[in-house]
Amino acid sequence: MKRFFFLYTLVFCLLCTTNAQKYYVSNLYAYDLFLLNPAAAGNEKTCYSISGFCQKQWIGQEHSPGTQLLTFQGPLHGNLGMGTYLYNDQNGAMEEIGFEQAFSYRLLIAKPSHGFDHFLSIDFGLGFVGNQTRLDESGLLDPDHFDPIIGGGQESGWEMNVNTGFQLNFDDYHIGFSVANLFPRNNSLYDSDLEPDLGKD
Repeated sequence: MKRFFFLYTLVFCLLCTTNAQKYYVSNLYAYDLFLLNPAAAGNEKTCYSISGFCQKQWIGQEHSPGTQLLTFQGPLHGNLGMGTYLYNDQNGAMEEIGFEQAFSYRLLIAKPSHGFDHFLSIDFGLGFVGNQTRLDESGLLDPDHFDPIIGGGQESGWEMNVNTGFQLNFDDYHIGFSVANLFPRNNSLYDSDLEPDLGKD
């Protein structure tokens, strides 16, 4: 049975391609899986965990990319779990601060008993996310070229969305599926009449 799950996971990873949402958060999933899948929030039912991450690129350069992330997760009651993360990402003139509050529920399918020596369960998760994006246009002005969209001030906008997912657990193995941003982007920063109508993803 373990070989089946390993083979299934390998084939799934080779055949599927995804477009990452907020890669500066999701690329840290190896440390906290619920950053990628809300079903994994509070997956360990016996303890609470707090984690912090700090990433800085192009050290010594002004306005270089940097990300700070703080996470907390643990059990709530019975089969319920929760996870929270806060992040701050800076990249040049853009800065984004945000959060996710995720909740999970574990459905126990089978546990070790007479004639069956394995643990099988499914976790379902739902996460509520929000972020504020800020753009500092003061360094983007060019006296030789006029751009009506650049006013030279501070622009900002809020966005709220929902993530969901599930995770199948078999003994020490797991496989899951998650969907980030169930609804179209609704950040007012990107709703200017001067922007081309290219659609939102």
